[in-house]
Amino acid sequence: MNLRTFFALLVAVPLAACGQVADLDAVPQAKVGCETPTEAQLNASETMLPGRNCMSCHVSSGQAKDEPLGTGGTVYGARNTKTCNTGGVDGVTVDLLDPAGNVVASTKTNAAGNFHFPPTATNFKNVSARVTKGSMTMKMTTPVDVSVGCATCHWATGNAGDRIYIQ
Repeated sequence: MNLRTFFALLVAVPLAACGQVADLDAVPQAKVGCETPTEAQLNASETMLPGRNCMSCHVSSGQAKDEPLGTGGTVYGARNTKTCNTGGVDGVTVDLLDPAGNVVASTKTNAAGNFHFPPTATNFKNVSARVTKGSMTMKMTTPVDVSVGCATCHWATGNAGDRIYIQ
């Protein structure tokens, strides 16, 4: 599946996955490999919907438009994590770096491995991302498109190849 097909599917999918939903079986899967979220993960919170595309809801036309994000994602403990609901790593530092390597924005992951940046943090051009936990660091070698959620590219068949992870 290419990115155009992926975006078409996201647009076609109802945004019910962004908030409380009575029927868990009706929740659309925001990305390949994500199992149905638990009822608790459907409640609006910092730990909601790990591994899914945050930006499908947190944009001006989305269900969570009153809580806009600049970008966001989930950091996992292993490259080939087979689930979205488990395996996220707490306390990982996520930095956005300018072309010279200076930190322009920084945040930490929560208990689900989720992180996000406010819209003001993504007003920079040609930024890359770096994740750090203790002495382990993973850094993107190409600029990131901060206008989309990290899960847009970091999924099994996305152009980044796999999830964001730190081992």
